[in-house]
Amino acid sequence: KNLSSSFSLFHLIKHIIFLFLFIRQNKFDTVHAHSTIPGISVRFCSILLKFNCVFTVHGWGWRGFRPLKKKTIQYLEKTLKIFSNCSYIFVCNAVKTEGVSTLGVFRNSKVVLNSIDIAIIDDQSNAELDFPYQNTKNIGMIARVDRSKDHSTLLTAFNRVSLPCNLHLVGDGTDDVEFIKYSKHLCNIRKDDIVFWGEMQSAISIIKNLDALVICSNFEAFPNVLVEAISANIPVIASAVGGIPEICRYGCEIELFQPGDFDTLTLLIDKQ
Repeated sequence: KNLSSSFSLFHLIKHIIFLFLFIRQNKFDTVHAHSTIPGISVRFCSILLKFNCVFTVHGWGWRGFRPLKKKTIQYLEKTLKIFSNCSYIFVCNAVKTEGVSTLGVFRNSKVVLNSIDIAIIDDQSNAELDFPYQNTKNIGMIARVDRSKDHSTLLTAFNRVSLPCNLHLVGDGTDDVEFIKYSKHLCNIRKDDIVFWGEMQSAISIIKNLDALVICSNFEAFPNVLVEAISANIPVIASAVGGIPEICRYGCEIELFQPGDFDTLTLLIDKQ
C-alpha cells in the first residue's frame, strides 16, 4: 500500500524497510515490481535476501527531474543492475533503448508491449455513464495533471480549433479548482466547451464516447490509454514520443505530432 512512484529519500527508505520485513517473513522465491520506488526497493532487498526479482520498466524514474536527483537515480539504477539478480521487462523498445544508452546492456531482458484484457475493457465499456454531449464532436485527453502530460499544448491548440466540439479532460487533478481556472485562462475563447471530469475508475467509459483521443505528453513509454482507445476503434492523435510511434509497426494508424507543436495539433483536431 502507498508504494508511490514519486521519488524521495524518505519514501525510498520507508519502502525498503517495509519490503525487507515483508519479503523475509514470507520467504518469496521471486518478486515482481513495477515503477521506480518499488523497483529500486525490491532489487535492493533482493541483494540482501538473495532472491530473484523481475522489474517491469514502464519508464525510467530519472525522467523530468533536476540534474542532481536525475544523477542520483541513474547511479542507483547502475548499481542495482550490477549487483541484483534481476530480469527486466520493458513495455516498449524506446524504454529499453533509453536504458541501454544510459546504463549499458542488460543481461536478462525482454520487450513486452503494454497490453490490456479485452474482457475487462468490454465490461467497463458497458458501465452506465451520463454523457449528454452526443450532439457535437468530442475530443478527450485522459491524463493526470502533470508537467509531463503537457495539458498546456492541448489547451492552446483547442483554443484555436474551428471545429465545433467539446474537450473532455479526465484524470487526477483535472477537476481541481486551480487547474480549471488555469485552463479557462489559457483557453479563453473555447473555455465553455471544456468538460472537467476529474479522476475516473474506468477511462474506457469516456473513451468510447469520443471522436478522437489526444495524448499530448512530453515523454511517455507505452501508455495504456493508447491501447484502450485503439481497442475501442477511437482515432488517436498523439505526440511522437517514447513508445507511441511503435504502435504504427503493428498496423495501427494514429496521427502523430511533435511535442509542444500546437499548430499541428490544431490542424489534426480540426480534421476530425
